[in-house]
Amino acid sequence: MDPTRSRLEEFVRLEKIGEGTYGVVYKACLRDSNEMVALKKIRLENEADGVPSTAIREISMLKEARHPNVVKLHDVILENARLYLVFEYMSMDLRKYMDSLPPGQLIPESKVKSYCYQITEALCFCHMRRIMHRDLKPQNLLIDNNGNIKIADFGLARAVGVPVRPYTHEVVTLWYRAPEVLLGAARYSLPVDIWSLGCIFAEMSTRKPLFHGDSEIDQLFRIFRILGTPDDDKWNGVSTLPDFRIDFPVWSECNLRRYVPHLNDKGFNLLLVMCNFFVEVYVTVLNENVQILENVCVRSSGSHQCEEDTEGPVLRRFGQDQIAILWFCPGRMNDFKQQHFSINN
Repeated sequence: MDPTRSRLEEFVRLEKIGEGTYGVVYKACLRDSNEMVALKKIRLENEADGVPSTAIREISMLKEARHPNVVKLHDVILENARLYLVFEYMSMDLRKYMDSLPPGQLIPESKVKSYCYQITEALCFCHMRRIMHRDLKPQNLLIDNNGNIKIADFGLARAVGVPVRPYTHEVVTLWYRAPEVLLGAARYSLPVDIWSLGCIFAEMSTRKPLFHGDSEIDQLFRIFRILGTPDDDKWNGVSTLPDFRIDFPVWSECNLRRYVPHLNDKGFNLLLVMCNFFVEVYVTVLNENVQILENVCVRSSGSHQCEEDTEGPVLRRFGQDQIAILWFCPGRMNDFKQQHFSINN
């Protein structure tokens, strides 16, 4: 390595592979080893206070969330008032992969199961460390040619519970946004990621977005049309959320099954757990067949955060190749009626 060479000169940019409000992402390689990397250039021009908060957040979260299914941050380079994040290189994102398939061709069931399993493993890992991603969508799930999928873009991620204060409402791309966020909840937590994962799971199974609204109210109504309009009997405290209206149209039936005709019963039951109004406690046991053991309890408005004095999640093993993750606020566990059941027939 040439000692006179700047760190940035160690990389050869090959092509631009992405661009957004954050900046530009390049495919690049190391001059000395030809190792492929993704070079993310962060925009600093409009940041009077220096490095954007999203970049700081992404760096800190990725240093905490080192997992095989979380994209690896190799290095951070700050030179000449320019900030670059050096990531492992992945060939494409899930959105590009789905768009590349011929019309009418579905993702193979085995691949859907594998991707769902890997994403859930990564989410379990992050949630155990109180990291809430808040922007799960196909564009932020990167894949390679070996069947691996990894969560990326932690720019909107944040730690749960410390400090305990209202969170931003405008998180998660609209189609994958949880109903409590759409209804203006001041506090929300890990279930918002599970909702997003459910939407992605359904989309992988059909190649069509499950809820594809063009505004927040349209998004809500699309959710209600498919899952039914919630009330306080179905979702305790929903009527107290800032953007809930008693004159919302009432759709009484859950029509979810109609929208995912290719899912078998196990997959459909898993989707029901991910995309429903009633889940506050999640226990998910997965193996290579995405078999599930769940603990389902009522989602109550404004109480999704874990307070500062709570313990972390509990890890339990139920079998040789099964891992269960329980997300909960321990101080409130006595209020929960635990119902464990398997959807593996």
